Amino acid sequence: MTEYEMASLFFQIVETAHAALANFLTVVFAILVVSYFAASKLDRTVAILLFGIYSIFAIGMTREIFSLYADMARLGFEMGQVYGTDGALTWLGITISGGEGPLWEAPYAVATMCGFAYLASLYFFIRIRKQGGGESQA
Repeated sequence: MTEYEMASLFFQIVETAHAALANFLTVVFAILVVSYFAASKLDRTVAILLFGIYSIFAIGMTREIFSLYADMARLGFEMGQVYGTDGALTWLGITISGGEGPLWEAPYAVATMCGFAYLASLYFFIRIRKQGGGESQA
């Protein structure tokens, strides 16, 4: 793989990872809106089904996001090892450190953030449901 192809692939992976993260956050905020306006109106069975379906998608999306960021980290490490000290990619931040540094932390940090967002949305749903709905409090 040439330097240009490697850099192009890296930026495509980064772009795809950011799009997947944006999709996940869209789903989280959608569940927050649904929780605020409809949590108290749903019966127990529908609420469990809603959060069951949401949980399946949230776990799947988190796994996808983790994989994409892990691919980004592995490719960044490879780029740093191969082209870190010489070559056309020395301008790229990942290659400057020779493939070493905090890049391996990125997938874990993003997956942890997704996990906290999921748990916070679950807590918000339960809290709004116990209070009797969001629109009556305004």
